[in-house]
Amino acid sequence: MSIAISVLVKPSRLLLVLTAGMGLAVVLSAGRMVYAEFGHYSSLQRLLIAGITLLIMLLIAIWGFFQAFWQRKTFRIDISAIGQIRLAEYSDVAVSHDKEKFPERESDSEMVQLMGDSTIWPNLLLLRFCTERGQVIVLPILPDSISSNSFRALSVACHWIAAHNNRANDKLV
Repeated sequence: MSIAISVLVKPSRLLLVLTAGMGLAVVLSAGRMVYAEFGHYSSLQRLLIAGITLLIMLLIAIWGFFQAFWQRKTFRIDISAIGQIRLAEYSDVAVSHDKEKFPERESDSEMVQLMGDSTIWPNLLLLRFCTERGQVIVLPILPDSISSNSFRALSVACHWIAAHNNRANDKLV
């Protein structure tokens, strides 16, 4: 299988920052809504209810942030000249753009198909892959995950695969 493109995708720091910002926004808006909702109570009761709600929402936001942090993994995407995709996950290896530092174990990678509901935008790739076992893997790729040239090449390759998958599906109907 000749590789047309091989890309190493590290976890996005920007996505982690956006997740933290979203959690903070949820906490602040929940506190504000609870404080305003219970207007017929005294100030002390409203502060107590808002404080408890803020604490609960803060715990949920912290849990969500650490869930996103713990699920960060490094992937290698190999796309052949005919559009076959091989996906390898590196969760226990230090993140590096140097491909020589990553082990070449064929058993750890698997063939996947790009699903039709993947999102391919100029600054965001939200790739949904389906494995041969039927498992769905969602891989968010932001520009800070890979180099700009690799991002462009991966975007073009995914557009090409999506176009060919749509033509193949049109022939089946």
